[in-house]
Amino acid sequence: WLQVHVKVLHTWKQFNAVHGDTLEMVLSDENGCKIHASFKKTYMESKGRVLPVGAWRHIQNFTLSPSTGMYRVTDHPYKMSIVQNTTMTRSPLVNEDMFLSLVDFQSVLGGSLKTCFLIGNF
Repeated sequence: WLQVHVKVLHTWKQFNAVHGDTLEMVLSDENGCKIHASFKKTYMESKGRVLPVGAWRHIQNFTLSPSTGMYRVTDHPYKMSIVQNTTMTRSPLVNEDMFLSLVDFQSVLGGSLKTCFLIGNF
């Protein structure tokens, strides 16, 4: 089974015509490697409450699929999906790093950044 140790950096709800309501997240490992994660409304009540922003968690039994689309949240090549048998447990790790990946203003204005990645908090 796949298992990761991650910090929840940001969460938001989104409506998707294919999947309906979803909870979206940006997660980071201890090295600052960020990944977009998502789960359907079906799991929001049972699993969403255990993933508050700023918390470190061990997550296992999830799926990965290629990250595609015009507006990607991270540059990670995969997206994590939280599924029915995904388990999440608390971690004793305390690390207040926000894992920001800032770009300089000239790169934004100059248009040298890849347009498929969102620019902002992460």
